[in-house]
This record gives sequence, structure tokens and C-alpha cells, in this order.
Amino acid sequence: MNIRSKIILLTLLLGIIVYLSTAAVSYYLSIASVNEEKEKQLAGIQEQAARNIAAVFEQVEKLALILSENGDLLQEVARKGGDVLEEARRIEKIESSLFRMNPIITPIIDTIQLSERNGAVYVSANPYFLTTEDWQAINFYRIPQLTKALVGRNEAWLPPLDFSNISQNRMSGSKLSDLEIVYKDRFVYVKQISDDIVVSVMINYRKMQALIASDSIFNYELIPVTDEEAAAGEDGMSRFGLRVAASSHDAFAEQIKRQNRQMLIAAIVLLSIIVLLAARSFTARLMRPIAKIRRQIEDVKKLDSVAGILNYKAGRIRPLSFRVKIFVFLAVVYVAGASVLFVINYSYASRLIQYNLEKYYGEYVYQSGNWIEAMLRSSEQVLNTIVSDNKLQQYFTSAANYEEMHNEFKKSFSYHHVLSKNINYINLYDSRGELLFSTVNSFLNEGPIQTRNVYPALQQTSGETIYFNENRDPFGDHVIVAAKKIYDLGSTPRIIGYYMFAVNERELELFNNSFGLNSLDFLIADADGTTVYSKKKELIGKQWPGYWSLAAAGQAVTRQTVDGREAVVMHEMMNKTNWTIVSMIDPAETFRGAKDVLLVNGYALLIILLLLMTIIYFMAKRIAQPIQELNRHIRVVIDNKFKKTTVPVFAEKDEIGELAAHIRAMIQKIQDQMNHIYDVEVRHREIQLEYKKVELSRLLEQISPHFLYNTLETIRWMSMEMTNGENKVTKIIRALSVYLRSGVHAGTRSVTVKEELDHVQAYLYIQQVRLGGKLKVKWVIDEQLQHVTMERFVLQPIVENALMHGIEGKESQAYLLIRTKTEAGELIIDVFDNGVGIEPARLQEIHEQMKKDKGGGSVGLRNISRRLALLYGEQASLSISSEPGRWTRVRLAIPLDIAAPKG
Repeated sequence: MNIRSKIILLTLLLGIIVYLSTAAVSYYLSIASVNEEKEKQLAGIQEQAARNIAAVFEQVEKLALILSENGDLLQEVARKGGDVLEEARRIEKIESSLFRMNPIITPIIDTIQLSERNGAVYVSANPYFLTTEDWQAINFYRIPQLTKALVGRNEAWLPPLDFSNISQNRMSGSKLSDLEIVYKDRFVYVKQISDDIVVSVMINYRKMQALIASDSIFNYELIPVTDEEAAAGEDGMSRFGLRVAASSHDAFAEQIKRQNRQMLIAAIVLLSIIVLLAARSFTARLMRPIAKIRRQIEDVKKLDSVAGILNYKAGRIRPLSFRVKIFVFLAVVYVAGASVLFVINYSYASRLIQYNLEKYYGEYVYQSGNWIEAMLRSSEQVLNTIVSDNKLQQYFTSAANYEEMHNEFKKSFSYHHVLSKNINYINLYDSRGELLFSTVNSFLNEGPIQTRNVYPALQQTSGETIYFNENRDPFGDHVIVAAKKIYDLGSTPRIIGYYMFAVNERELELFNNSFGLNSLDFLIADADGTTVYSKKKELIGKQWPGYWSLAAAGQAVTRQTVDGREAVVMHEMMNKTNWTIVSMIDPAETFRGAKDVLLVNGYALLIILLLLMTIIYFMAKRIAQPIQELNRHIRVVIDNKFKKTTVPVFAEKDEIGELAAHIRAMIQKIQDQMNHIYDVEVRHREIQLEYKKVELSRLLEQISPHFLYNTLETIRWMSMEMTNGENKVTKIIRALSVYLRSGVHAGTRSVTVKEELDHVQAYLYIQQVRLGGKLKVKWVIDEQLQHVTMERFVLQPIVENALMHGIEGKESQAYLLIRTKTEAGELIIDVFDNGVGIEPARLQEIHEQMKKDKGGGSVGLRNISRRLALLYGEQASLSISSEPGRWTRVRLAIPLDIAAPKG
């Protein structure tokens, strides 16, 4: 198999492996991030549902507390009737009191049961149609599973009883079927309210579950927990003996995942085809230089003379190494493909997270609205039950003792006022609208119902309850008013009165939870678009500008501009009140989880890229190893001047092995030719070289300076024509011309500062070319000093001295700074270098030598010092300062008021 086929096959196989592993890792990381975000959302929903259920259960506990504090009721239970009729009246009175309390937390409470140790049982309702004997048979004290729960405590929450482990002989005379009817699928709250009396409240599990899961896209389950789990629980529900579990199986989310997998498979197939085509094209270009070299070697082998070999012009081959080309190609192909797969996964994961987030907050709004309606409906049912009582209806239709009426109303409504802490007050009115009773005694609240804002809307109803947003009631509070007409239950229905209760806006404060979203905002608007509740208190009672556009949109989730900013708006209609709950979040917040996906995928991509780079490096090295080995042997042959060395025979039978064989034959032929003519050629070149030297010497003696300048300029222009502009050769020729021109005009003693600097600049340019990038020069020139005259050839020896003694031996980057300035009426020229510096003893010695006329070292500096002294006297100076190992500065100071002589 040739090398091209090897590269194509390896590239394709590795590409498929890389793409499959990248797609799998990215997909599962993305799905894991989506599921993690979804778990957070489900936890939020569970928290909301648990909070709502806990509120109901806490009301149940308060109900039992009220019963334990109801002295009249307990006294009536303790009293025993004299005859059958009196006993029946006593039982009816007790159960009527319980019945009045039962609707408070409907529809989830089936019944309230009072059990006496002596076997008597009183119930608020009998939805199971059990006889008195049946109820007495399931008295609390006759059920071991219940009595055991109160050992060592006076109250307990019990999960639904497991009847599979209860046998008939353990029931103390109770029938198992009756027990199942009352207790199956019911949470039970039991409380010891006296030494011989226990209250039991049965909460219907199915009704409670339906209350939180009705018409929801989420599934909710109330799961009983053991005492150990309840003790370890931290969610606020464990003490009630249960926990809330929310789940969601969304077909649309599964569809997105399926589309993601399908897109990844299609992308992998497409990328594999692209890799195959790219590998074929790349290897074709990669092998062209090898084929070209092979043809050139064949041409060289056909030549019979050294001259022909030397004059053979080989085609130019790009110097980029074989291994680098392979590495770059594989890196680009694999990294690009992996990035495409990551982008696909990220786009689908972001879409899924955004969908889940909108669904979650839509569910939160839906559940909140349902719960508010349930609380309002519960209060409404209580009032309906109370005002339907025959005895109470008589107070609306006939004159009665005011004190008796007031006490009866007080008994009826005091329970609900305690349990519903957010109800400010309850008012009852007669058919004329005059106030009969209020739970708040205040002259502010004594006006007829006609004076209340809700009355016009109440008049339009036919017996249904209406809800009204009252921005300011008689007490100055913002309340939600519920009102209804009370009809006579007789054969001819007629209006006998009105009831009204005011709910404090705190009932809506469950919307204050932002669930970690800074931009989350809630409000409730009534049917006219007036804000009933908002986290922004200044909006309450005002028209919300986005209401009508929201109503026109009709969709549950829309994108709208609210208060000048883009927002994702979710809304839900409250059927009972015809109000709308609106939730608004910043669109960027819907991608909150997508940032985590991006971060996780970014780290995964980085790790995969590092692994890829390592694999590609060794793969490219392995493919290029024969070429590198061949290159190494060729270098050895060249270094040994083609003497006694050659290229070994390669085991590979591909293009590299064939190329090595051709090179081996070519080297052998070159060696044969070299051995044949070596002596003659060497002697001939030596003679020619000596002849050329003599001839050149004679010609140079005849060349005039102007001819030399013209010749250099001609060469420079010819070079520029060849390259269509300036190049290094033209620049160095120009620098040499400037340098030589200054030397030819040596008869001129004074020059301007600019001319002296041009001479030095030309010299330094030549030196920079010679030294490569090792030397960098910085010029800090005062333009106002350019035309000042000075002595000729003063600066160049200083610069040359800095290069020879300061920079030549330096291995690191060398810097030279030349600066001109004025200071105290003097022209100052500084030459700085970062060379090896001068030791203090040597610096002192140099200063001493500059003062002598003859002898010693530092000839150049001594000559400059003497010339300055002859021209300017003691007013000019040459000074040197240095820090060993770091820098040296040579300063030339010439007075500006003395013009240098010219000529």
C-alpha cells in the first residue's frame, strides 16, 4: 500500500472514531446538563406544591387547635343526656358544630371525627353512609395503628393505612371493611384534645392529588414517608408524613432529543464524506513535491558532467515540512468537525432548556392561579354553607334579638376568621343592604353595601360570587372583595341579604419568589386590565399597558415589549375571577441553563482537542518518520561533502522507498564525478582565483569615486527592477554608498549633525544586516539640532566601539540608543548600549588613557578627545559611564555658541 492510501485510510478511520466519540460525549453531557436543569425546575415545582399543601395541613392543625380550645363544645361532649331525645339533641348539636367547621378546608376533608375513650364517636359528615354502630366500631381507641401513633406525644400525622398487614382479629371488634372505607387512601391527623377525647381529621389523598395536578402537564404524587424519613426531612412536608414528587414525560422534549440524535448521525456521515474527499485532495498535493523531486533526480542522473550538474536548475519546492503539513491538515479537519458536532448539540440543548424553562414557569403560574382560586373557592364554600343554615336564614328574614343574632353569627364565622389569616373581615347585610354583622366592629365599616365599590357589579349577578379589586376599602387597605347575593332557600327564592368578605393582598404574596431569576416579575390584572397585584407596588390599582396586547395575542407564552424592554410573557386566566396572572422574564434568562451546557461542552471540547492534538502529533510523526530519516541521511551526505557516505536502502516499498533509491543512485554518480575531476578542478580554481584577485586590484586602482557611486547606484536600480521595488540588497547598497561618500569627502572637516547621523545610520544599517535580528537601534533626535555643525567622523568611531567591545560578545538581544538634545547651552549626543559594560577599574584606565597624547589602548576614543580639545578647547567633552553587565553610555558635549570650522 502506497503512502497516499495509508494517509487516506488512517484519516478516514480516525475521523469516524473522533466524530463518534465527540458526538456521544457532547450529547450525553448536554442531556445531563438539561436533566440537571430540569431537576432544579421540578424541585421548584415540588417546593411550590409542597408549600400549598403545607398551608392546607397547617389549617387542619389549627382546626384541631380550635376544637381543643372550644370550651362549649368540650363541655357538651362531656355532658350526657337524660333521655333518648335529649341525648339525640346533644349529639346533633355536637355534630352540627363539627359540620360548620368541615367546609372550611373542603374539598379535601372527608370528615372530622371526635372519639371518646368510652366508645362514643361524633362526625362532621357521613359520606360513607355508616351507621352509628359502624362509627363506634372504628373509634380511635379501638384501632391499634392509630393509638400507637400518639404514644409519647399528643398529635401526629399518619399516612394512608396499609390494610394488607391488618387482620380482623386485631381490630378490637371493628370491621375491616368499614375501616377501609373511612381510612383507605387518606392522610389522618390525630390530636389529643383532652384526656379522654381525640379528634381525627381524614384528608382524601385522591382529592388532594387532584387539587394540585388537575389539568397540569406535570405529574404529581403524594408519597408517604416513614418516621425516620420524616425526622430527616428538610422540605417542610416531612412532618406531615408525606412528600411531593413531581415528574414530567414530555413528548415534545423527546422529539427534540430524537431530532438531535438524527442530526448528529447525519452530520457524522456528511463529515466522514468530507474527510474522505479532503484527504484525497490533500494527499494528492502532499505527494506532488516527492514526485517532482524524483523527476529532478532522474534528470540529474542523465547528466554526464559536473558543469551540467552544477548548472541544473531545480524547481522550487515549498519548505514546509511533511510532518507539519499532515499535522495541520488533520488538526483542521478533526477540530472543525468536532466543533460542528458540539454546535449541533449545544443548539438542541439550548432549545430544550428554553422549552423546559418556559414550560416550568408556565406551570408555576398555572398552579399558583389554581391555588389562589382554590383558596377563594374554599372561603366561598364556607360562607355558602353557613348562610344556608336554616337558623341563620331566619335572622335575615325576621326581626330577632340583636344580641342572640350577633352571638350566633360570631360562632359561625369565628372559626373561618382564625383559619383564613388573610381575610380582613366578613360582612353580612340584609335585603336592604344594611349591615347585620361584621367580624370587625368599626364605625368605618358600618355603611350599607350600596356604598361599596363592588355593589354595581353585584347587582348584575344572578347568585354567583363575584370578585372585585378594591384599591382602597373603608380602612384604607387594598383588598380583594368577594360578594354574593343570599337567596331564601324556601319554595320561592328571593334575595334576603348579601355577604361580602375582603381578602388581604398578602394572599397573593406567594408570587414574591423569584426562583433564582433576577428579572422574574409577576402581576395579576383584572378583566379591565387594572393591576390587582404586582411586586412593584406602584403599579397596583393602575392600568397595565401590556394587558390588551397580551389579550389580543391569545397564546399562553409570547414575546412582547414591556416597559421598553423585550420580555417572555406567560399568562394564565383565572376562571373563577376572570383575572389574568402574568409572569415576565428577560429572554436572556431562558438561556440560563444553556450557559452551563456551553461551559460543560467547552471543557469537554478542550479535553478532546488536547487528546486530538496528541494523537495527531504522533500520527503525523509516524507517517513522516521515513521522510525525516531520509532527510537526516541526506544531511549527513551533504555535511561530509559527498565523501564516503550515502543513503541506505529503505525497507518501505512506497514512494519514500523509491525516492531513497533514486537519491542513492544520484549521490553515487556525484561521488564518481567528483573523484574523477577533483584534483584538476581544484588546481584550476586556485589559478583562476589568483588571477581574479590581481585583476580586481588593478581595476579598483583605476576606478574613480564618482564611477564607484554611479556603479553602485546602477546596481541598486537594476536590483529594484528585478524585484519591483526596494529590497535588502538595494538598501544595503544605498547604505554603503552613503558611507563611502562620507569617506571620500574626508577633506571636509565639519558637517551638520544630520550629515554625521546619516553617516552613522548607513554604517549601522550594514551592521544590522550583518548581525541579523540581534541588533536593534533606537533614534531619539531633536529636529531643531539637525543643522548645527560639528566635527566630522566623531560619532562613527564611538558607535563602532560600542558594537565591538559592548555588543559583539553578547548572546541576547542587543539594543543601541542614539540621542541628541540640548542641555545648558550644549549640544549633547549620547550613545547607549546594553552590552557587557565596563568594570570600574577598566573605566578609570580608559579615562586616563584619553588624557594622554600617545601610547596605551583606546586609540579611537583618545583621538576623538584630542580633536575636540583642539577645536573647542575645554568647553567640549567626551565622557563615559557604565554599569558592568548592564549598560554603557558615551556622552559627547559640544558648545552651541561656537561654530565648528568648515574645510
